[in-house]
Amino acid sequence: MDLKEVQKVELLILEQVKIICERHNLKYFADSGTLLGIVRNNSFIPWDNDIDLAMPRKDYQKFIKYAEKELPEPYYLQTGYKDKGFYSGLLKIRKSDTTAILKDQFPTKKFNQGVFLDIFPLDKTLKSPKLTKLQLNLLFFCKSVLKYKSTKSLKTFSSYTYKLCMFILTPFIFILPQTFFYWCFEFWGRIGNITNSKYCDKILFRGYHKSKKIKPMPLECYESSKIVAFENTTVSIPANSEIVLTSLYGSDYMTPRQEPDDHGEIFFDLNNSYLRYLNNELKIDYTNGEK
Repeated sequence: MDLKEVQKVELLILEQVKIICERHNLKYFADSGTLLGIVRNNSFIPWDNDIDLAMPRKDYQKFIKYAEKELPEPYYLQTGYKDKGFYSGLLKIRKSDTTAILKDQFPTKKFNQGVFLDIFPLDKTLKSPKLTKLQLNLLFFCKSVLKYKSTKSLKTFSSYTYKLCMFILTPFIFILPQTFFYWCFEFWGRIGNITNSKYCDKILFRGYHKSKKIKPMPLECYESSKIVAFENTTVSIPANSEIVLTSLYGSDYMTPRQEPDDHGEIFFDLNNSYLRYLNNELKIDYTNGEK
């Protein structure tokens, strides 16, 4: 499959997000690899298979509220509060009549697995390095509980310590609803917002991966934006995008270099719904999929 065809579907999802944000005057910004590709040449990074956006926490919460009511089919707002088994802990907008199934999430995962766009909330960072480390550990633990609750398998954990913790907590984990643990995950990500910190980051995403570290960026980076060209449309980026990109990729961010994909191997089908694969109407061949 031509990756450009996947990117075209991503742009369709982006248009739906933009409609809601513009209708309700919500701030949003291209982020991560999407922002990098835009700053370099107003397009996708050639090997990128998704779009990343970031929103200040207040706008993020409002977006969820409006999108629940206003997203037209086949577009779908996905969170752990509404989609059972979805343990990412992050917000995705899916196109439900397509397929984007991660290899390590098939065939046991039954949640919506259409082509997706990621939206990250921007939360204030804690000032204390020790408290920040504790925050990330708590986030990773909550994410691990969500994963175990979804997979029902300890084999997904390489750490014996985590395997033991999950085993001991098994009755507790499977009695309480997924929404409780998802709330805990979000609670620890948002804790910095009660402070007067002048820095923010994608805290939930950092806590999603144990190896990640907080990369504080001045709140002022997201106080203003500018509209720029992106492929055949336009998108909002931080007015101080050079500060954001330097923090994420270093001062040489304009030099192209392919980095590992956080998502892993993905099978795409733009003509059939993921449901046809989950129901075994169609078979997946990852040798013909996309990474």
